[in-house]
Amino acid sequence: MKRLFNYFITILLIVAFAVPTALAGGSAVNDSAVNGTGSSSSTDSAGAASSAVASQPKLMVYTYSLDTEYLSAGSTGTLSVSVYNTNDTRQIRNLKMSFSVEDHEIVPVEMGTKYLKRIKANGWYEWKFDIMALETATSGVHPATITMEYEDSDGNAYTATDTLIITIRQSVMLSYDEPALDARLTQGDTPTFSMNLMNTGKSTIYNALLTFDIPGISNGGSVLVGTIEAGESKTGTTNFRVDSDTLGKVEGKVTLTYEDDFGKNYTKELPLSTTVEEKVVAQAPVETQEESKLETKQIAMIAAVSGVVLLVLIFLIVRAVRKKREQEEDEKRL
Repeated sequence: MKRLFNYFITILLIVAFAVPTALAGGSAVNDSAVNGTGSSSSTDSAGAASSAVASQPKLMVYTYSLDTEYLSAGSTGTLSVSVYNTNDTRQIRNLKMSFSVEDHEIVPVEMGTKYLKRIKANGWYEWKFDIMALETATSGVHPATITMEYEDSDGNAYTATDTLIITIRQSVMLSYDEPALDARLTQGDTPTFSMNLMNTGKSTIYNALLTFDIPGISNGGSVLVGTIEAGESKTGTTNFRVDSDTLGKVEGKVTLTYEDDFGKNYTKELPLSTTVEEKVVAQAPVETQEESKLETKQIAMIAAVSGVVLLVLIFLIVRAVRKKREQEEDEKRL
């Protein structure tokens, strides 16, 4: 009985000490939970801010294309621009798109702007409009800008831009003097050939080259005229040599090759012709026997006359010397 009573007292003591401890522990847990709730609230706030940033609708040019490979100066083409709302949940409202080119050498045919009421989340829109390259536009690539101004569902305003590349080509216009050789040449002649090239277009001409193919007439090889700027003229010059065994009608050609700004090759073949005549060697004239005798008589006569004149001169000189001496002697006597 006494043991049972002691056991009962022990249980009461354990319960008496355990309950306050449990209550204190519960209070600590509750305080921790309160603090945890506060911390959780802070995390939720940052997450909400992050979510708000993540939910900002973003608009971008997804793809674009021109209905021609390039724009020729003075021509028009249709440009297709597809814009895409990358946001999965939020739509775009009050979209205004604008097309512009900094150098103004490409312009829209009509209005270069487009208004759209909305683009749904994950949605896209294709904008088609005509553009024109000016007659004076520079040949090459031209950056164009698509500017997109829009709002989200809360009325927040955003602006996005993307760059497109559009190619313009100026027509290549090369004029030249009609090439020609002298109508008649002689075997062994070394005539000079010149050909004037004129760039009458608005683009640059590169690697202008003259190549000759004339049977029986040779030259030092091809003639590189080189680069010809718009509005500039250059001359290609070479020397030919007519072969000694060439005779009669000769027909050949000169091939003109050149490139444009984009490396495209152009070729023109132009005919050349002439007539080669035989070279005549001049012969020394043959003297007749009578002409030879007459020439001998003339020489003899000239020699005789020359001898007489020489004798007369000698006689006069001697006489003058003698007379001078006599005068000197007479002066001494006096």
